[in-house]
Amino acid sequence: MKKEIGRWLKKQIQPEKKILLRTVMYGSIAGICIVIQAALLAYLLNAFIMEQRDKMELIPYFISLILIIPLRAFCIWRKESLSFHLGQFVREQLRTQILNKFKEKGPAFIQTKETGVWTSMLFEQIEEIHDFYAKYLPQMMLAGTIPLIILVSVFPLNWIAGLIFVITMPLVPFFMILVGSKASDANKRNFIALGRLSGHFLDRLQGLRTLKHFYATNRETKKLAEASFQFRKKTMDVLYLAFLSSAVLEFLTAVSIAVIAVYFGFTYLNLLDFAYYQPPVTLFTGLFILVLAPEFFSPLRELGSYYHAKAKAIGASESLYEFLKNDHEKNTDPTKDQAQTASSQSKSTIDKRMPLSIVAKDLILISIAGEIISAPLNFTIKQGNKVSIIGKSGAGKTTLFNTLLGFLPYQGSLTINGEELRTLNMDKWREMISWVGQSPRLFHTSIQENLCFDKKISAQELTKITEQAHIDEFLTRLPKGIDTIIGEQNSGISVGQAQRIALGRAILQDGILWLLDEATASLDDESREYIESSLANVCQNKTRIQITHRDDELSQEDLIITLEKDKAKK
Repeated sequence: MKKEIGRWLKKQIQPEKKILLRTVMYGSIAGICIVIQAALLAYLLNAFIMEQRDKMELIPYFISLILIIPLRAFCIWRKESLSFHLGQFVREQLRTQILNKFKEKGPAFIQTKETGVWTSMLFEQIEEIHDFYAKYLPQMMLAGTIPLIILVSVFPLNWIAGLIFVITMPLVPFFMILVGSKASDANKRNFIALGRLSGHFLDRLQGLRTLKHFYATNRETKKLAEASFQFRKKTMDVLYLAFLSSAVLEFLTAVSIAVIAVYFGFTYLNLLDFAYYQPPVTLFTGLFILVLAPEFFSPLRELGSYYHAKAKAIGASESLYEFLKNDHEKNTDPTKDQAQTASSQSKSTIDKRMPLSIVAKDLILISIAGEIISAPLNFTIKQGNKVSIIGKSGAGKTTLFNTLLGFLPYQGSLTINGEELRTLNMDKWREMISWVGQSPRLFHTSIQENLCFDKKISAQELTKITEQAHIDEFLTRLPKGIDTIIGEQNSGISVGQAQRIALGRAILQDGILWLLDEATASLDDESREYIESSLANVCQNKTRIQITHRDDELSQEDLIITLEKDKAKK
């Protein structure tokens, strides 16, 4: 599973793989600069101490040493900036994929998990994979190129030093993988705990007023403290493994450098006399290799520390991968993505000017979990019909709405103007539907923006909509009228006012089909009269389907569909 997730993570960079290659290029140039710096420094010290050459002769070497420093700094800066851009690109791409999946799956699927779980996925989990792209992947490639550059420079001068490098180098990734696998498991448990804690906290925060009314805040505070403690404990387990990994890598690096230092020390004391070419080991050779020794292991040490980023990314990506696995190849292959888009565009569309006809033949409703909800349904809805769906809770009323919206699969036949629903272009079909739910979702912005979203309409059209939805009735009482900011959780306006804003949205949508999910269920008498009056006007020549529990709304209906758990009848 970890390998599969690792491959999936790497596929996410395919559209911007050139950024990774440029990052490695700048890192490799910085590595070459390290070798040149070490050679210049060792040459100058050898010339001063052993050869006692005139300083004026060495001025070009001094200038070269000074110039190589900003060049190396520039390459490192470019490497870091490009790698950050790579991580940013992948984060934006993954968030887009998740939001598109939400749009595709619809509210029925989103409600299968707590809001906090989705919030954690969109923010914390995606943020945790940034270092995998910004640090780990570039460093993994540099850990192979920079040591190779240094080995090529060392072996011609002293083969024993190069051999020590070659022997000790595999130990670093070995222990890195050994400790990192444990860190990956710990991170997985940590993100599961984070998702639970986020969902628990957000749900309690949203229901804080109810908890206060029932004097349950102390009990829930204790539960939240216990969940926080478990999350803190798992976080410390991850940090423990991360620090252990760094300590092991630093120890191995220090031992390797110490062995090389001891070898050159004994060689200069004439206690060792092997492993060099003609002439014998000079001060230049010893200084050059000793200066490069930490730089040889530096990419490996950094890779070891960034391996923790890989462990975090895999732990954070398991739920992302499960969520997106059905279409991850499509999202990472631009050619397939274009083909999918073309296929979507080629699907059937409904002519908005034609009379609407909805026909169900042996239609079986299926829940998001794949369970059959009702017996076969047979009904015909024509243009301008007023339809009510009634039934007990759990009978499938909302499931039928989600099926009509294209968010749920179904068995049997459900045609729109003769076209099977599953063959339609869903984006185009949903644009023809005006929907009003029981609990409107308004955003923390102005009333006008909540009405229009991103649609551009004239002042006259806006005024007409506010009049049709009876929004103008309460606008005059608000401090800034239509520019009044709605607070979090619809604070600042009543439930009835919020429902009228939601109705205004539906009017602006101007759909040929209106779906009303108990639009007046939780309203007072005055607000209900406003909503019913508006609906009577705007749905006069429109097909309207509503879910209702009120018998007084059924007398003038053209069609009543009664749903029960085991059977359905017209």
